[in-house]
Amino acid sequence: MGCTLGVLMEGGALPWGDGPAAIKMLKKVAGNDAWGLIIGNGSAFAGQALGVDRIPAVKTPGPARLRSPGGKRHGLSYATSPMGGDHTSGYTVAVNLLKPPGGAIPSRRPAISNFPATSRSPPRPLTPPALCLFVAFAVLDHPDALQCIVDMINARYGLTLSTDDVTALGKKVLHDELSFNRAAGFTPAHDRLPEFF
Repeated sequence: MGCTLGVLMEGGALPWGDGPAAIKMLKKVAGNDAWGLIIGNGSAFAGQALGVDRIPAVKTPGPARLRSPGGKRHGLSYATSPMGGDHTSGYTVAVNLLKPPGGAIPSRRPAISNFPATSRSPPRPLTPPALCLFVAFAVLDHPDALQCIVDMINARYGLTLSTDDVTALGKKVLHDELSFNRAAGFTPAHDRLPEFF
C-alpha cells in the first residue's frame, strides 16, 4: 500500500509527504469510491490509471520497504522471484543473520550471484503449509522445529510425510510457480527491476 500511495503522490493525486491525506485516501479502499478501487488494485494498476512512469512494482506486486545491508540481494530476489516484488521469497535479513557463503556485504559479487538459491532454501519447507517466513528462524534455530511442522501437516491431512518430503514439496511449489508464469506469458524480460530502482 505504501508503494501505491507513493504512485498517487508521483501522479499528483496526493501532495508529497502529506500523511493525513494519504490515510484519508487509504480509507477509501473500504468503500466503493473510484479512488478506493484504483488504490485497492495496487501500485501497478494505480500507475497505469494515472499515467505514471515511475511505478514501484515487479511483476505487478509493489515490493515491501525492506532495506538491509543486503539491499542488492533483495533487488535480485524481487527480479527473479516468481511473484516479483515479494519480500518473502528472498529474505535478505535472514541472509545477513545466517552468513551464507560469500558473506552479507552487498558489493561482493559472489554473494549476490549466490543469493536466490541460498535465500530460498531455508523457507521452502514452510511453503506447503503456508506458514509465515518468520517461522524459518525457529526452524533454523531448533532441530525439532521442522519435524513439528511436518507433524502438523501430517495430523491435519492424515498423511505420513517426512521432512524430506515436505522440503521436496516446497521445491515443487517453486517449480509450479515458475511454470505458471511461463504459461501466463512471463519471459526473462520480466525478471528485471524498474529502471529507477
